[in-house]
Amino acid sequence: MRRTSGLARLGLYVIAGILSSLAIALPFHSSWGSSRRSAAVAGRTTTAAAPPFAGLLSFCHGPKFEAMESWTSRNHREYARRHRYDVFQGDDNILPHMHFLEPFAWLKAGLLWQLLQARSAHQWFVWVDCDALYMNLDKSVPDLLRDLGVDPGPAGTTHVVAADDLGSSLFNTGVLVVRNSQWSRDFFANVLRSAKHHDVRNHGWWEQFAMQELYKQNHHEEQKRVAIIQERYKLNAFTNQREYVDGVSFVLHQVFCPGDQPNTAATVAECGRKFKGYFCTTLAEMYPKQCSEDVSVQQEIIDARVSKLGFRG
Repeated sequence: MRRTSGLARLGLYVIAGILSSLAIALPFHSSWGSSRRSAAVAGRTTTAAAPPFAGLLSFCHGPKFEAMESWTSRNHREYARRHRYDVFQGDDNILPHMHFLEPFAWLKAGLLWQLLQARSAHQWFVWVDCDALYMNLDKSVPDLLRDLGVDPGPAGTTHVVAADDLGSSLFNTGVLVVRNSQWSRDFFANVLRSAKHHDVRNHGWWEQFAMQELYKQNHHEEQKRVAIIQERYKLNAFTNQREYVDGVSFVLHQVFCPGDQPNTAATVAECGRKFKGYFCTTLAEMYPKQCSEDVSVQQEIIDARVSKLGFRG
C-alpha cells in the first residue's frame, strides 16, 4: 500500500476544510472599474453597480510562466474592462491555503469551487490558463456561449463548457466556461474529493483527469451537463495545431511549449517571446513601445489566421 506524504495529507485536510464551509468571503480586483477590494459573500457582491455577468479566473505559477504573466494579466484585464467583468487572480489573497496544495495544479479546481461556493451574483465563470490569451476581445461571454450552441440563460441545461483535446484526452481544461449553479458546485466538489485517490491526485492531467473520470462515470448526468466543443478552434485554439481563426477563435492557447513539436519553441525564453508576439497581435495599439520589436512573431500569427479549415480573417 502506498503511503501518503505528510504534506499531501495536510493538503487533503485543507481541501476537506474548505468543502465543509457554507459561505466564503472572497477578495478580488474588479478590472473594469477603479482597482479596489470588494467581497463576494453568499448571494451578493458589494459592488455599487449591477453585478457583472461573468468572473474571469486565471493563475500563473512557476518559472515557465514568468515571462508570460505580465502579458496574460494585461490581456485578461483588458477583456474584462471591455465587458465589465470581474477578474479573480489565483493567489493567496483568495486562497490562503494554496501553499498546501500538492501538486499545485489542483489550485484550478480549488479556486473554481471556492468561487462557486461563495454564491455570488455572477452567472458564469471563465477560466483561461496563464499561457492563453483572449483574442476575440469584443465577443461577450453570452455571445460566445450562443455561438457554441449553449443557452447562457437560467433555463439552460449546460453547466460546464470545454473544448475537445488531442489524443485520448476527452477535453482540455485550459479554457473552461462554468455556470454559477448548484450542479457546478457539486461537480467541482466531487473533482476535489477525487484527489484523495493517489492515482488521480498525481496524474499528469490533475483536475482534467478527475473531471474526465467523472464524465465517464456519469453518475450525476455529467454527459448531459458538460458540453464538449468538437470544433476546438472556436473556444480554445492550440498554437501547435495552427488552428487559430481570426475573428472566430475566442482564446489562443500556447500548448506544449517548450517542446519539440512543430509550431512550438525549444526553450522557455523563446516561448515567452512568441507569447508576447501573440499578445501584441491583440493589443499593440495600447502598448506600442513594448510591441514594436515583435513584428516577426506578429506575422507568424497573421499567417496562422488561415487555418487548416480554410477560413480567412
